[in-house]
Amino acid sequence: MKATMISLLSLPILLPQLVGAVSLACDNVRVDGKKFDFSKLGGRHSISVLDDSRPPAEYNTTWTIDLCQPLKKIDGVRDADQCPSGTRVCGIVESWNPADDPDKKHIELENVIPVAGNFDASTGQNLNPKFTRLKAQDSNSEGVQIELHGGNYGKKRQQAVIQLQCDRDRTGNEQVKRAEEGDDGDKGDKDGDETPPTGSLTYVSYGDVEGKERIQVLRLNWKTKYACEDFTEHDGGKERGWGFFTWFILIGFLGAAAYLIFGSWLNYNRYGARGWDLLPHGDTIRDLPYLFKDLSRKVVDTVSGAGSRGGYSALSKEEESESTDAEVTREDQDKINTFSKLHNRSKTLQEELGQKQKDKEDLEELSTELELADEDELVPYKIGDSFMNLPLPEAQDLLSTATSELESEVSTLEEELSGLKEELDGLKAHLYARFGKGINLEA
Repeated sequence: MKATMISLLSLPILLPQLVGAVSLACDNVRVDGKKFDFSKLGGRHSISVLDDSRPPAEYNTTWTIDLCQPLKKIDGVRDADQCPSGTRVCGIVESWNPADDPDKKHIELENVIPVAGNFDASTGQNLNPKFTRLKAQDSNSEGVQIELHGGNYGKKRQQAVIQLQCDRDRTGNEQVKRAEEGDDGDKGDKDGDETPPTGSLTYVSYGDVEGKERIQVLRLNWKTKYACEDFTEHDGGKERGWGFFTWFILIGFLGAAAYLIFGSWLNYNRYGARGWDLLPHGDTIRDLPYLFKDLSRKVVDTVSGAGSRGGYSALSKEEESESTDAEVTREDQDKINTFSKLHNRSKTLQEELGQKQKDKEDLEELSTELELADEDELVPYKIGDSFMNLPLPEAQDLLSTATSELESEVSTLEEELSGLKEELDGLKAHLYARFGKGINLEA
């Protein structure tokens, strides 16, 4: 028996096996921080694939999908001749002999293939949708790949992989076409006089996964404007005018201008202030040039690959000649020392955060690997120098728990880094205001 080897940082406490089907919410699909609404693609969508490679009979496979809810039973058709309740993706294979039956009056039902769905009552398998942003696979692509599970046919697990591809000129509900066995769904623009396909839903392939003979995958492509990342319902996804962010920036600018004008007027009338003292938070505004200078220096150092000097960098002769003669007080020295400690702590946390994020990615890859493992496989978990074999469901629970713990640790580190950055920014503003070019900080 082939075993999948997994090594974890530590062995969490065993949790009960997760129960309940995982469903697909069409109106709220989130991938890498992007939200998509595919509710307009709900309903029954079908595409037929003709196979005449096995004469004398011809075979027609009708693949039917409903992204948003289980396929409804067809009235007047026996239950045995259609997919079971809970099916989202279904295949119906029919055959006839064109020589004896050119009018297709005697069509035989060959196979009923439940590819994906929630089948808790029968096999216990769930839809378990997986989402992938197409730009993560190809920077020139835009859309979402949805992977659906749950089906079993002929002692083989079934999966459906639907690529929802951005096409601003299609709703996704355009008329479908009949595909020939071997079409890849993207070859409608051939040279010659052939008419391009009008269907948004196209067939790509169906068959065994390479190296996984017990898994069969149906692949479909679906062109729709709802897969475009900048699509909005009210404008068809093509508005480039005064949107929410434009108004937000405009209102923010006007609000800041009004605040400065009113604050200056108030300081003049109440305190008789002049010059910089007129402006609200004048000290902070005076520090802005130094903050921008520090930011630009950090960018230059990052691009040029300059090494770290524990929070300090050497001054050029020009900068030394322009340094102020401000006396370094005990308070200033304390702030310099504090800045150095916080800077070093920030570097340590960044390294730790990078390692945690890498560990989290490794666990997510292992989780994907387990999805393709056989149900009867035993998965060994490393405990010290030995391994303990666990059933696949328990191994998946352990992996989910470990991933959640790492996500919590990553979140904690990010919060701590954010707090350190605020302290460092405050110290830099004070020290640059005191010494100007007489000190050079990098963080």
